[in-house]
Amino acid sequence: MLRWSIKMVLLASAVAVMHLLPGLDANVAEGGIRNSLHVVGFAAVAAIVFEQAPFRLIANAVVALLFVVALGFIAETVQKISGHAFDIIDIYRDVAGASAYLVARLIWQRSLSPGRRPARRLALRSLSGVCGLAIAAPLAYWSIVLLTARAAAPLILDTDNRWAGYFFHAINASATLVGDDRNRHRTVEVLLGRRPRSGIVVATALFDWSPYEALVFKARILDGESTALSVHINDYEAIGHFVDTEPGCVTVTRDSVEFRIPLRGVRDAGGRSTDLADIRQVVFFARSRRKGARLQIDDIHLE
Repeated sequence: MLRWSIKMVLLASAVAVMHLLPGLDANVAEGGIRNSLHVVGFAAVAAIVFEQAPFRLIANAVVALLFVVALGFIAETVQKISGHAFDIIDIYRDVAGASAYLVARLIWQRSLSPGRRPARRLALRSLSGVCGLAIAAPLAYWSIVLLTARAAAPLILDTDNRWAGYFFHAINASATLVGDDRNRHRTVEVLLGRRPRSGIVVATALFDWSPYEALVFKARILDGESTALSVHINDYEAIGHFVDTEPGCVTVTRDSVEFRIPLRGVRDAGGRSTDLADIRQVVFFARSRRKGARLQIDDIHLE
């Protein structure tokens, strides 16, 4: 019993420390992977506690679930003390992963009862397998999303991809994917707002831009006046930060034009040196108020 208790303390300490590591949060897909790891990780924790607990089957399951709940609260508290947010939803994910494993394990154990009919045994084992797949399904989904986006490199935002909407969001504006899905060609349309710095933030799936020389994209104004558009890039340390600088400024008119922004020029914009080997965001925003103007952006890639 003492040896088991020591193992549980070490396990809890390891999980709490892991909550202090830098998170996956540069884009929606990374956030999905991070959230899915809560499910998978705490399913593994429940498995360790369940299999190691020196009690009867049901008692082991109860102990494992209570351990996960307590550990989830401890880990989130440690995370808050370290300066991050206490996220109760993460605890729900922890419990969901643990519960899925425990249900799968108990159903599987029930299928091993002597005298069980083959059809009944098969049904129970199939149900147990479904519970097990439920643990891994979210992680598999978000991994496919991220890997698909990375496979499109050097495209930064593949607007024709089915998951393109996961990789951009509007700032002081509204943004949508518009086009013909039948022909698999879409573009991002941004309805600019009345506030300055109105545009979109594009999250990158390809982080290492050091082999490339320029960011290239097409843009035009669909409705409204021509506008000066600033382009800014952020590494991991500067996520959410953007400044208005000349090196990344272009004038967008009603004619569709391909713009080429030298990376070395925008790297040092705003008085800081951006790490081109770890680029996480590209920001496109109007330098002046252009409420009601519609901006179209497409084919964002590196050369």
